[in-house]
Amino acid sequence: MFNYRQPKQPKTMITPNNYGYSHCFIDDDSQMVLEWEQNGCIPTPELAAKAKNAASSRGKKAAMSKQIRRDLAKVSKANAEIIKNFAAAKTTTAQGNKRQFDSYSNMFSSMDKLDADYELSKARRNQRLAEIKASYQDSVANLRSNSNHRQRAATASRK
Repeated sequence: MFNYRQPKQPKTMITPNNYGYSHCFIDDDSQMVLEWEQNGCIPTPELAAKAKNAASSRGKKAAMSKQIRRDLAKVSKANAEIIKNFAAAKTTTAQGNKRQFDSYSNMFSSMDKLDADYELSKARRNQRLAEIKASYQDSVANLRSNSNHRQRAATASRK
């Protein structure tokens, strides 16, 4: 199980189901002491051979357990390094994705602003064209009105 003390500082945590107590008790030495005591504390060749075999076997297992302990310590350090590298890679990737998102967001907001500015200038241009057209229509109407008035005045003066 992995746990984090602080950001970017991982630690490997083993959570046993026996509340942290070892369930492995090696008690053959105690059994041999009891056997020796039951024999009246008199050493016997059988007990000596049994103790010698157990000591030889247990010595090999102790050496193996030392090697296992060293290897497990290396595994734990490697796991911590892997987690640290993973966290750094994840952070770098997340920051890169955020920068990419910000870049696209800025680009799209700039495009929206340009589009809004274009629409606004287009609306203003259309409004100005409508004003010019209305002014033109008024001018044409005035010219026609004046022309009609002059024609009536000219025909009236001829009569």
